[in-house]
Amino acid sequence: MVNKILTFLSIIIFTSCSTTKEVKEQVVLSNTHDINVAIENVFLDNLDQLHIVDNKGTLIRYTQDLEILYKYADNTLGSIQHVDVNNPLKTLVYHRDYGIISYLDNTLALIKKSNLQDWGYYDIATIASSNDGNIWLYDPAKNQILKINDAGVVKLSTNNLNDYRLEDLNPTKIVERDNKLFVYDAEFGIIIFDNLGQYLKLLPIKNVDTFQTDGKNIYVFQNQSIKVFTIRLLEESTIPLLKNTMTENVLISPRSIYYIYKDGVDRAFRK
Repeated sequence: MVNKILTFLSIIIFTSCSTTKEVKEQVVLSNTHDINVAIENVFLDNLDQLHIVDNKGTLIRYTQDLEILYKYADNTLGSIQHVDVNNPLKTLVYHRDYGIISYLDNTLALIKKSNLQDWGYYDIATIASSNDGNIWLYDPAKNQILKINDAGVVKLSTNNLNDYRLEDLNPTKIVERDNKLFVYDAEFGIIIFDNLGQYLKLLPIKNVDTFQTDGKNIYVFQNQSIKVFTIRLLEESTIPLLKNTMTENVLISPRSIYYIYKDGVDRAFRK
C-alpha cells in the first residue's frame, strides 16, 4: 500500500514539474514575406544586413539581397538574449542564462567563448561591443557601467550610478555610437555617457521595446510609426510607415525600412 502511495505521489510531482516548462508559441509561416521565418529577435548591422534569431535558437545572417549567408547555433547554451553586430568581423552572441559570450568571425564561425561568471560578473542583463574592441556591461553588484577586455579586466567604469539617482537598473539594451554610450532602462529611459564613461544626460524615453541610434538621433517604433528624437534638444519628428497592426517592430537603415513580424520580414526602400 505504501509503495502504491509513493508511486502515485511521484506521478503527481513529475506531472506538476513537467507542466511548468515554458512552451513557445507555435508560429505558422504565411510564406508571404520577403523573408519567411519564425522570429525571436532581429538585429541590423552597419552594412544593412539582417541577423535573425529564429524560434529554434539559430542565428541567421542575410545578405543585402535577403539571401541566407551564414548560420550559427549552439543549443547547449540556452536562448540567445542579444546579438551585437556593430563589428561585422566580430559578432558577439550573449547567452544570458549561462552568462556566456560567444565570439563569432565574419562567417559566424565560433572563435571562442567567455563566461562572465568566471570573471566575477553575475546576473548581467545584456552586453555590447565598444569601438575599441572591448565589452560594455552593467554590473548590478556595483551599480556601474563597466568596460572590460576579453579577459574580464576592467578598462574603465562609470561612477556609481547612485550619484545620478539611478538605482537598480535593468538595462535591456546598451549600444555605443559616435563616441557615446546609450543605456536603455524601461523605468528611467535612455541614459547617455561619453565613451570614457562620463555621464552626459538622461532622455525620458520610456516603455519602448527597443531603439536605434546613429549617435545624433534616437529612433523608436511606436504606434505604427517611427518617432525620431534629436539627442541634443529632444526635438521630435515622425517617419510614416505602412499601416499594419501585425507589425511587431521596425528597423531602419539609410536605404531600407524593415517591417518585422512573428513569421517573417518585409523590406521597403526609403525614398
